[in-house]
Parts: sequence; C-alpha cells; structure tokens
Amino acid sequence: MTIAVRILFVCVIVVGGVFSFRKSRDVRELRAIHQDLKAKVGLIEIRDPTKVYVVPIAEPAVPLAIQNEVDRIWQFQLYVPPNYPLCFLAYSGNISADGTISQGGSSSHYSSGDPESIKGLLTIGLIREGENWSVSHSGPGGSSGSSNFSVSTDLSLNKMIIDSIDSVQSETIEFPVDAFFRILSIRDPESKKSRTIGNRSVKLHDGIAFWLGPQTSMSAMEAAKQGNLQAEDADKVMP
Repeated sequence: MTIAVRILFVCVIVVGGVFSFRKSRDVRELRAIHQDLKAKVGLIEIRDPTKVYVVPIAEPAVPLAIQNEVDRIWQFQLYVPPNYPLCFLAYSGNISADGTISQGGSSSHYSSGDPESIKGLLTIGLIREGENWSVSHSGPGGSSGSSNFSVSTDLSLNKMIIDSIDSVQSETIEFPVDAFFRILSIRDPESKKSRTIGNRSVKLHDGIAFWLGPQTSMSAMEAAKQGNLQAEDADKVMP
C-alpha cells in the first residue's frame, strides 16, 4: 500500500469517526428533546389499545383570562379504549389518606362508551371561594363538573397535603379497563380525626379525592368508600 493510499485510508476513518460521533450526539440530543417534550405536553405511548392511559403534563396551559382566578391547575393527556364508560368521581368531606374511604358528599359525571377510542385533555382546576375551595374538571367527551370542600379557615394552598398522579410518575401510566384510579387528592393536615369505619379505626382529613374509572366498577368504589371493599374487588380500586 502506497503512502498516499494509507493517508487517504486514515482520512476516511477519521472523517467517518467524526460523522459517527456527531450522529450519536445528535441522536442523544433528539432523545433529550423528545423526553422534555413528552413531559411538557403529555405525549401518550399506547402500548395496548385495550387499556387506559394517562400522562401528566408538566407545564399546564392556563388561559390568560382565568390565570388570576385559578389557584392551581393540573392537566393530563388521557386515552380510553372503545366502548369505555368513562366516569369522573369526586369524594368530599372527610377522606382517608389514600382517598378511598369517605364520609361526606360525592359527585359523579358519566359519559357513555364511545364506539371509537378517545384521546383528549383532562384539566382540573383548584379555586378558592371565600372559606371554601372548589375543584372543577373538564375532560374528553364533553364531561365537566365541579365539587366543593372546606378546610381550616386560614389554611393556605402550600400547607395542604396534595397527592396527584404526576407526583408519582411523569411518564405514561397504564391502567386496566375495569379499575378506578385516583387522579388527585387534597387534604387539610390540621383536621385529622379518627373514625370507626367497617369495624376498624381510620384516620380522616377534611378534603377531596378525585377518581377516574369505568361506570361498571362503581359498586367496588361504593364498597371502598364505606370501608367494605371485598378481596375479589380489590384490584378495581387503585389509590
């Protein structure tokens, strides 16, 4: 091999190595951008079209017109399979730490199963109304509603106990189609009390718990609310 050919061969290897390095770097950068985008806008990865999927949005879009009226907002991208009888359920009053047991009011909003799968935005807003708080939601399929709850008079938002699905995981979360799962709960830490429910002592707080699931599993949710969830239905309630 002549010197000229050797030099050319080395140049090709160097150029190829530089190109490969740049390509690898570009791929890593694109992956990082994609992960950031997923977190910000809630891109759903549907691994099984027969399951329910929820992905939190890291930076919810709050319209300017209501920015001064809403104390906090949560948003999620939601996917439900065809013929899923979607139900939004709110328990308010005295609730347990996991949001399953409740003594107080409840409200539910149903939508009949659509023959096509539904992918849309679920928005939950928390609003202070004098001494009370209101949680409003707007979801896919035209579902919307609101529920009120009370806490200690001087309790500020940053002192409340807030458990939301986005504090557990920021990626796409998969749920079975026959289970209710808790989206959000808000509790007053200063209002702890013990109550006997279902032959056991349970610690409750003033607050609200917000759930999503199929209307067909409402009986399991009602049993859980009263502390009487049976073992065979335990997988239908996911705090």
